[in-house]
Amino acid sequence: MVIRAVPVLPARDVETTVDFWRDELGFNEVFRADEYGIVERDGTAVHFFPSEIDPMENDGGCRLGVDDIDVYYEEYREHVYSELEDKPWGTREFAVLDPTRNLIWLVERSA
Repeated sequence: MVIRAVPVLPARDVETTVDFWRDELGFNEVFRADEYGIVERDGTAVHFFPSEIDPMENDGGCRLGVDDIDVYYEEYREHVYSELEDKPWGTREFAVLDPTRNLIWLVERSA
């Protein structure tokens, strides 16, 4: 049985990326080194590895399932990349970008 998935995302600068996720997205810093970073919020961890990827060519990202998506939408409002909307597949979701342009979708199942 699969019990958890842990996104591992590229980071042009691990320090800047961890700072963004901590300071702007409210995650707790778990680990930071030049070669790796880990943040966590509400039991969900996201890991970062250093990458020379051009942020304008980055296709990285992840989807984070949440409850009370409206609360996250207001909290992350200044970083919203894709507006909150109802999707035909039964979710409400929006997206933000981190400094490496990883696309982070916050997703809540519709009632």
